[in-house]
Amino acid sequence: MNDLASSYTYEELVAAVRAVGVKENDILFCHSNVGFLGVPEGLKDRQAILELILSAIQDVIGEEGTLVVPTFTYSFGKNEIFDVDSSVSNCGAFSEFIRMHPSAFRSNDPSVSVAAIGRKAQDLTKNIPQDAYSEDSVFGRLVKQRVRIFNINFDAGTTLLHYLEKQCQVSYRFDKTFHGEKMEDGCLVQSASTLWVRDMDLEGSDANFDAFNRYVSNAALYKRCSVGRGSIGSISIEDVEQAFNLLYQQDAWFLTDRYTK
Repeated sequence: MNDLASSYTYEELVAAVRAVGVKENDILFCHSNVGFLGVPEGLKDRQAILELILSAIQDVIGEEGTLVVPTFTYSFGKNEIFDVDSSVSNCGAFSEFIRMHPSAFRSNDPSVSVAAIGRKAQDLTKNIPQDAYSEDSVFGRLVKQRVRIFNINFDAGTTLLHYLEKQCQVSYRFDKTFHGEKMEDGCLVQSASTLWVRDMDLEGSDANFDAFNRYVSNAALYKRCSVGRGSIGSISIEDVEQAFNLLYQQDAWFLTDRYTK
């Protein structure tokens, strides 16, 4: 058994990715906190560890697969200029590593950008609309492409649930447009970003994915596998939609703090 200093191997990580249902040619959307996995055997350098994690995922999805990670900044909401080439992701070390990867494409969204590597990377991220949760948004495109959710040290929660909320026009969220400046072709331009935000005047409207995670975990739809000191998990978009529709019919507020069952 590996000790805390070398808590997993490359081979163990590849096997775990396969064990949670990831297959060749898959498009993956990945929220991550890779530090909880521990340190791979024989490695100490942070860059080398991140490269190993990416390599293990690519080993499974192959050259025809695509990895997509959130690189959210919410720049306009913070009165910051957004630069697709340099604005730092606030979604963790692996997200930032993918953003800076020479093979990555990043969507020019000043609020909820994503970075992608693989065959579908450019198609998923180019010419995005102002409305970050519209049908032609990155999230809408991922759903149409039958993405697989693949999370590292996270439960089954995913930003794509907010896209499904938008499709249902839930009562506790609404479109809000933010304005600011972003870089385009080396020039600062005025731009706008429309987000699907919660209504803070409604008590209990805070996002809470616990009910969703509990259902898909108990139903074995979200498959988990231990890796080192942490875990990875995965669920198909078909199962996400099935669970969302069932739970939404039972209680339209099931993705909020108001849901108490």
